[in-house]
Amino acid sequence: MAKRTYDLESCTVKLEVPNDIIQRELQMAANDALTYLRNHLENDLVTFSYLISKEAPISEYAYTPEEKYQKLVSKYPDIEALKKHFHLDL
Repeated sequence: MAKRTYDLESCTVKLEVPNDIIQRELQMAANDALTYLRNHLENDLVTFSYLISKEAPISEYAYTPEEKYQKLVSKYPDIEALKKHFHLDL
C-alpha cells in the first residue's frame, strides 16, 4: 500500500486506486485491516472509502493473461517473435 495515495478525513481512510479490480481486492481484505485498526486505535468509527482515479499510481503487478504477456514482452521482446513463429495463443 506504500505506493497508493491516501487521505485521512475524520475517521475515514480515503484510498485512491487505479481501477475497480484493485478496489474489489482491497475491499475483500479490508475487514481484517479494519478490525486491526479499530482495535489498536480504539475507534470503532474507522472506515475505508475508495476513489477510482486514472491518476492513481498503477501497480507493477500483472493480473490478466494479457497483462502478464505484455509485461513479459516488455522485458523480453523475443517472446513476440516466438509467439508469431509458432502460432501461439495466450
